[in-house]
Amino acid sequence: MAVTYEPIATTTVSGGSTTTITLSSIPQTYTDLVMVWTNLLGNNTGATFYFNGTTGTGYDYVYTFAQNASVFTGEATNAGSINAVAGNLHEYNESWTNIFNYTSTSTNKSIISRFAGTGDASGDWSTRDVRSWYQVGTWRSTSAINSITLTSSSALSAGSTRLFLE
Repeated sequence: MAVTYEPIATTTVSGGSTTTITLSSIPQTYTDLVMVWTNLLGNNTGATFYFNGTTGTGYDYVYTFAQNASVFTGEATNAGSINAVAGNLHEYNESWTNIFNYTSTSTNKSIISRFAGTGDASGDWSTRDVRSWYQVGTWRSTSAINSITLTSSSALSAGSTRLFLE
């Protein structure tokens, strides 16, 4: 953790069936947030996050995803959440997301996310793929962000999933 950051919320998954982490009561004393999380995704197709319990619509993003020598791009308009990571079976990821002007009540929220990870769908760690992801997005809301929820399609790994706000 950089000296210039002050941790304002931290959580670690403790049970093997947890699919959702919510950080609530985010202090409104800063202008930008940095969300950092590490995770071992097992039997998973990815994870997403959303703000203030708002799902359904309102999130736009474009992304570039690289796996070994292959590159993929995509976009979503008016999605129900933002991709946190495009996981695969047995994948370890480190993800960083910047959320700008999170306390503003006059602007939409801009988001930049990136992650690096390794993994293999077969669970054979000797043949790992190397993956990276870069994404730019917007939450089309002027509400100040007071909670962030990270959710996964399958259980987040106990003891290895940690979420920090700085």
